[in-house]
Amino acid sequence: MRLNRLYDAYAKKGLRLIVISPHGAAELRKELIETHKAKYWIACDSTLRTTIGYVVPNVPAVFPMTYLVSGRGAIVDHGAKLEATIESLLQEVFEPALGRSLHKVLASAQKSYDAGAVGAAWKAAGAKLEHEDAAVVADATFLRKRAEAYGAFKQRMLQREIDAGAYPESVAALKVLEKDFRGMPTASWANETRRTLEKDPKVRVELKVWAQFEKLLVKAEKAEGDPKKTRSVNKAFNALARKYPGTRAAAEAERRLLR
Repeated sequence: MRLNRLYDAYAKKGLRLIVISPHGAAELRKELIETHKAKYWIACDSTLRTTIGYVVPNVPAVFPMTYLVSGRGAIVDHGAKLEATIESLLQEVFEPALGRSLHKVLASAQKSYDAGAVGAAWKAAGAKLEHEDAAVVADATFLRKRAEAYGAFKQRMLQREIDAGAYPESVAALKVLEKDFRGMPTASWANETRRTLEKDPKVRVELKVWAQFEKLLVKAEKAEGDPKKTRSVNKAFNALARKYPGTRAAAEAERRLLR
């Protein structure tokens, strides 16, 4: 089956293939899983809510259609031939795993790194840079450089998000970056950048409206199946979009209303 071959090809690159179908769960189970032995994840979208959400503006919605979606859920590309785009994106991927065990003297530092406490690992490795054992120094240097490269990558990717105006997600991510890379230049950058953003009037409005939007999302989820409550929530989405035009929250609210 072509999709199984595609799944295998993507899996080798560390990517995931997910098929979304409007058909019923029983039909999908019989056709794809039992008959074709599908390996990939299959989502049943009988209401077409998810499918409609992935329709690209000004592009005919011809199905089946392949979409390349980023880790944050944004459509990166679409169509049949995505190999070039995938290869381009993979060039920007940083593999944080160290890939090998370090000297036993650095076991605690490696454990911290693997747990996501990159700053703590960086600091611990720094204390071993003048160790009498050359093997320890080599591993400590390797760990420090790896942590710094990881921090630079996270900083570069997050700056791209900030430049794109994704302030709600960026501010939250900056707080995590401060914690995970504490003691490193990356953490200092995250702290200064977050403080600057939070003082910006435009960003403050975006954060405020986004918080309201997230509360409405919770209400919308609870209103599922109740027409009266759904109309009430949609009215609130419409009011938010009209009151704060130009914000990302307003754009997302309008997008929901179009479904």
